[in-house]
Amino acid sequence: MAQAQLQTSKGETGVHDQSAVVADDTLFIACGASVTALHLPDLQLMWTTLVDELTCFGVHHNPIHHCLITHGELAIARINFDGSLVWQAVGESPFTGPLEAQGESVIVTDDAGQEHFIDVSTGATATRAPV
Repeated sequence: MAQAQLQTSKGETGVHDQSAVVADDTLFIACGASVTALHLPDLQLMWTTLVDELTCFGVHHNPIHHCLITHGELAIARINFDGSLVWQAVGESPFTGPLEAQGESVIVTDDAGQEHFIDVSTGATATRAPV
């Protein structure tokens, strides 16, 4: 049986609650600057998609839109379960703060303390300056 091997040439992704998510019969893993999908239970490699230029901190499942939201250092992205990129939202500062995926929107904080509100459907972004 062939085994999946995850490799990356960019970024580092630590292991934490958002490092991986399971949806349907697929394990989605943030690794380096990419997200990789492995079929369950055999761990057959399905696809790998580059989601950020530096690193992907985590991956979140959005059941409302049946998609994934990725938390990258330079970009927040929405990808479909087939690995296709729907949109990317890029900020002026790295997105090193927490990310909350709440139904129809994503809220993420950048290095400058600015909050970004991103519409899951369109990728449209609004910001609020630090208080």
